[in-house]
Amino acid sequence: MGSGNEGGGAPDPLIGKGLGGCVLQERIGRGGMGSVYRASRQVDRRNVAVKILAPFIAEEKGVLARFTREVRAASRVRNANVIRIRGSSEENGVHYSIMEYIDGENLADLLKREGKLAAGHAAFIAREVARGLAALHAEGIIHRDVKPSNILIGRDGSVRITDFGIARDLYEHQRLTAPGDLLGTLGFAAPEQLEGGAGDARADLYSLGATLHCMLSGARPAANPNTPFPPLDPAVPKPLADLVDRLLARTPEARPPDAKLVAAALAPLSRRPSRQSFVNRCLRLGFKLTGGTLAFSAGALAASSRGPGFQADPWTLAFPIRDFIAPCAVLFGVGVLVAFFALVRGRERIGLGVRSIIGFTFLAGALVVAYMAGSTIGSLTLAEAAQALTSGTPEALFAESIALAALGLAVGMKKPGLPLTTLIGGALVLAALATVAVASSAGSVTQAIGDMRDALQGGWVWMSLILAACGVFLACRHKGRLWQIFLAPGAVFVSLGLLYWSSLGEGSPPLQEAISAPGGEIALAVLLALGARAALDLRPRPPSEPGREVDTTASSATPRPSA
Repeated sequence: MGSGNEGGGAPDPLIGKGLGGCVLQERIGRGGMGSVYRASRQVDRRNVAVKILAPFIAEEKGVLARFTREVRAASRVRNANVIRIRGSSEENGVHYSIMEYIDGENLADLLKREGKLAAGHAAFIAREVARGLAALHAEGIIHRDVKPSNILIGRDGSVRITDFGIARDLYEHQRLTAPGDLLGTLGFAAPEQLEGGAGDARADLYSLGATLHCMLSGARPAANPNTPFPPLDPAVPKPLADLVDRLLARTPEARPPDAKLVAAALAPLSRRPSRQSFVNRCLRLGFKLTGGTLAFSAGALAASSRGPGFQADPWTLAFPIRDFIAPCAVLFGVGVLVAFFALVRGRERIGLGVRSIIGFTFLAGALVVAYMAGSTIGSLTLAEAAQALTSGTPEALFAESIALAALGLAVGMKKPGLPLTTLIGGALVLAALATVAVASSAGSVTQAIGDMRDALQGGWVWMSLILAACGVFLACRHKGRLWQIFLAPGAVFVSLGLLYWSSLGEGSPPLQEAISAPGGEIALAVLLALGARAALDLRPRPPSEPGREVDTTASSATPRPSA
């Protein structure tokens, strides 16, 4: 639903009134059947949308029946791309329905502001609409009025179909419109709708094609059905332009047979726009680096003030007075606040679910490890610390291998399923394996080749490579689920340790010493921070095929005819 009050005339008398356990706060839309209000549900203070049928048409029995059927039809569908209607009722002659509130705008408003959309963005919106239509069609519901003003775009980029005011339920036996009535909007309605025919699901696909053409061209279709659509810009990818032509075929038989196939065809062409601007992303990255640097500096300050023999541990953070390092604890606390703010910033909702608890636990662990790493090399100058991390020693190389693997996993998990990110992520993890092999051979490439040749005679190295391959596969194919998010890096980092241990050559420190070195602690802190980011930011994706959960109560009110 769009934000903001509509109209600049007299105040709406319904604002502030209670209806169905909700307090109406502002009018956010108005249509031929009535008005839509943003309301606050009194039981939990959550925002909902309340659609109120206009009084002068509520007296029409046919229109009221259509309004009731809209609620019943939509309540049967549970899909991420279909607006969810929670119920309807009547109070003091006012007929209304309560539905999910979407903080954002409709596609028509977006097109007014942007003119036309990039091909990838337009394909993404069309794909989401096609998924929603597939869920509707699976329930025997034809929308019959797919157009930009009936497509809602949330601030998080989500897309939902709304306004079932003229939806036709194939399982209803009665007709709510007289023969010859136009169900649809000129310019977006299929030719068979304009001719008064019953139409089927392919009429919605024509309307989707007209909407997609509108997004790509920035021009609204002509109201005259005999006016052809203008050709699209040559910059539009040919597969996308060809799909638009098929959707806009005059005869239903020439269009794609169902919405699922349309969604599948749009998937490789779609690109979801970033929810944050480049400046905001840079700010978040800056806050994260600042928080980690402050935590690291707190440990370095503790070591420099207490002498080179000082060994930091988490207890010095809990009881700073014991070691008289209160300023260090304050510095660490500021780093914690900055780092937590960086991960919270930009998120719409922070809950106390498993994802949030795990994410913040990982972040806290990353900051503690960064503090301990700072205390380990706090007695060194900045130049000496940088030289130690880039010295090529086994400890430094082991830390670099962890950093390479973490970067590869981050790239693969950022855009899962894309061949380019899969290739880059896999190459970085492979480079991490090569680096850890050199680290296990005292930093000598020649010795590493010989040690690896000997190690390949056993099974542990092969087990390490298999684990790394599985980790890369999970990272690049994840769907935002927690077990995938944590199992992928877990498999890769176990493979690094296993490879180091199984190919350990003469002159290299044991695995435990390599991990506990300053560079290893810093790499571990980065790894934990990436785990926190993954748990908090990588949300579960909607299924590739539109799923649905049937409301048995609503379905029983509309029985399907037997075959």
